[in-house]
Amino acid sequence: MRYRTLTLSLGALVLVSGCSAFWNDEVGHTGTPSFMVADQNMDGYVSRSEAASRASLSAIFDDLDADGDGRISREEYR
Repeated sequence: MRYRTLTLSLGALVLVSGCSAFWNDEVGHTGTPSFMVADQNMDGYVSRSEAASRASLSAIFDDLDADGDGRISREEYR
């Protein structure tokens, strides 16, 4: 019985930690989505069309696109 309680407690902790990690990755401290969320097709870049689905990111797209190639790299996103 004691081991079952411990197992259930650890399982709940893992579940809560996982949800917390996902939530924290969803939106950055600036109110813009995290890079992983913004890069919808997971090609390593955020395109203008991907940014268009998030108003906060779309508004600053040109500022973040430092090299002007029409996409934002992970380095430019920081």
